[in-house]
Amino acid sequence: MTPRGDGSFEWLRERLPTLQAAASADDRDLVWVDESRTVAVSRDTEGRLELFLPGPPLASALKPVADSLSHHQWWFDDGGTLDASRLQFAEAPHFDGVVSFLCAELMRNGAATDLPQAFSRTEPAIALALARAALGSEVLVGLAGELLLIDGLTRVAAGGEERRAVISGWAGSVPSSRDFRLGTTGIEVKTTSGTSSKHHVQGLHQVEVGHADGGEVETGLYLLSIGLRWTDAAEGGTTIPSLVEAISNRLEADDREAFHQRLTQYGGDAGSGYRHDRDKFVATYARPFTTRFERLYDMGDPRIRLPRRGDLETFSDLDIDSLSFRVDLPGRVRGDLNPVVGWQAILARLHGSVDPA
Repeated sequence: MTPRGDGSFEWLRERLPTLQAAASADDRDLVWVDESRTVAVSRDTEGRLELFLPGPPLASALKPVADSLSHHQWWFDDGGTLDASRLQFAEAPHFDGVVSFLCAELMRNGAATDLPQAFSRTEPAIALALARAALGSEVLVGLAGELLLIDGLTRVAAGGEERRAVISGWAGSVPSSRDFRLGTTGIEVKTTSGTSSKHHVQGLHQVEVGHADGGEVETGLYLLSIGLRWTDAAEGGTTIPSLVEAISNRLEADDREAFHQRLTQYGGDAGSGYRHDRDKFVATYARPFTTRFERLYDMGDPRIRLPRRGDLETFSDLDIDSLSFRVDLPGRVRGDLNPVVGWQAILARLHGSVDPA
């Protein structure tokens, strides 16, 4: 039987953590927010929360909401149907409280009697929640991907000098043309919670060889694409604190301090980023994850068909450096040579770029 609540934040905050992920893409277990079946909550197959708002399609005035809103018809086990707008939230750790609040706001704004009007009144809060969740998840996923690479490179390093070169080559959150610079090789790390190598690129320089900071020589550029999946404690996996601990234990004192300084600045100003002693037990960071895939793309390969600076220089009114776009890289570009697949092969390829000088 589908449970129904009293529309209160407190009831939802207790109920949502027990809601299980859907068994398949076509199945949903609904938790109705109130006895009138005005609003329902579910999880998709990845455990991401969804809001179901029964009735005709709802009109959205704000882009973050419009991008996450769709309308479908669903079938119940007893043969009944449900026409509903669905809001899908990005995967963000411990988002149960936010969705509980939004449901309570919908009810407070009169969803039981006029859902479109209640939705319109609540939409600014929904938009804010979606934007902040996307940003928080993006930063967290990005940090996890870069730490995975640092962990791997410091693990295969021949000694302290090579480990120092890895840490000094990591930009952290400091504005830089590259996430990593190993010798004359640049590395961009792109991490996603999706199932394919689709990534947001913030400027042509991220996919073109030769854009090292300070005008230094860059002879090669790799894009490391990592697919990450959040898990629960029963499934196991690694965590951001466990990676930080493992990396720190391999470093000498000065290198460890430099590493932690970069961590503190990641995702915000100094003092608001990840601080290991303070944050290693915080649930947001301690959530375990595994990787779906690891692919290292050689961006100098002409078979990767992306815009190049030379293609756009004829557009005299275009600010080329302002461009941002999404890439959808294939699983295979050049046989088994590009991309390099799997951590062992990737680390073997990149280790040769580490310059301990």
